[in-house]
Amino acid sequence: MTTVAPFTKSTQVQYQNETAACMVGWDNKVVRFNEAMLIGETGIASDDKALKFASDSSRFLKLSDEFDGDFFRGKYIDSAGCGFNIDIHWKIDENGSLFYQAVDGSLNERITMTESDGLRFTIKAFNHQTRWQAALQFATDEGEVWSDTITFISASDVPNVTTIQPPVVPEGQPQPRPPGIANGTILDDGRACEYITP
Repeated sequence: MTTVAPFTKSTQVQYQNETAACMVGWDNKVVRFNEAMLIGETGIASDDKALKFASDSSRFLKLSDEFDGDFFRGKYIDSAGCGFNIDIHWKIDENGSLFYQAVDGSLNERITMTESDGLRFTIKAFNHQTRWQAALQFATDEGEVWSDTITFISASDVPNVTTIQPPVVPEGQPQPRPPGIANGTILDDGRACEYITP
């Protein structure tokens, strides 16, 4: 099942090699993330941006210019299924990649632009989730490589998602997982939320 684990295990070196092979430039320049593109002017929230993913239009990476140590704050949001709204820290690396990590340490991801027509941007990403380490013996430099196309939208246009929590069960009773949700996934990956009662 696609929500349980990646189909193939990849290393960060493989990700870097695949990204380099996909890079399309013009006039000896390549497209890359920068802070001005994502947050506009520091201290002005109205020009903050979010990444909207073409392959799953219910998912957003909402970025803010609120600084927290070496990172900015943001949210990884899914408005489908049970939904999720994960607090993240993000920054732009020296090579122009966008790096973000869940504040609770459960996942991290690196996203690199490979091509653009000025409105849409193709990306190559490397995702690592800590749950894969114990269950699937992933090393900290191993994860999933994936590709997508993104557009930038205003951060204020991202839906406000409240995660639907599982029903409360009596004390001493085991908490059943709802049917249809893959065991082990921390995100439930867009599956229909079985917690909702008609």
